[in-house]
Amino acid sequence: MKRSILFIAAVACFHLSQAQVSYRLTYEIIHAKTVDTSKKMPPRYFAKTVSNDSMFFCYFYKDNDDCLSGTNSYGGTILHHAQWYNFTTGMLYNGVSYNVRKPYLVKGKMPVYNWVTDTAIVYVYDDHPCKKAYALVGEHDSCFAIYSPGIPVSYNNYTGKGLPGMMLEFVDTRNGLYVKAVKVEKGIFDVTMPLKGKIRKYATEN
Repeated sequence: MKRSILFIAAVACFHLSQAQVSYRLTYEIIHAKTVDTSKKMPPRYFAKTVSNDSMFFCYFYKDNDDCLSGTNSYGGTILHHAQWYNFTTGMLYNGVSYNVRKPYLVKGKMPVYNWVTDTAIVYVYDDHPCKKAYALVGEHDSCFAIYSPGIPVSYNNYTGKGLPGMMLEFVDTRNGLYVKAVKVEKGIFDVTMPLKGKIRKYATEN
């Protein structure tokens, strides 16, 4: 009886820890060389959900929100170009579902940039004071970011590790990419790994 009570208490504590307050950010891709903005189509967005110990990221169109299905739990289905990252284990997975018979995950490697941060507050976004940072990513290439140290998550699928806060704006001179946050939500969001789908080390694996 005592063991059963302890087990139930442990399970309750586990679920409580998984339900800690986290952030869900929605971004718009303002400009990118790979996106044809001349076409009459909805602007391309991408959304990212961050939980207390994991991150889920996916692309979607404004009028076709297939990765945010109205629930607070994300990541259960493999979507193309989606990402799952566990802050504790450091494991990164990329989703592949386009033009394949069975969706699968590919193990990824976390990029690490040497960000140089500025202490000045450049503006306040939705009660979040924001600062700027720069990083050199090649001989003639650089990245620029606006981030909020009040959202202490140092990983982003574009900025990699090392940025001391959540990215709200990002510019990459390598591909002309400009991304900007359009919504920041604080709540209880859960990130889970897909129950179905093979995990591969490389995309060319059988």
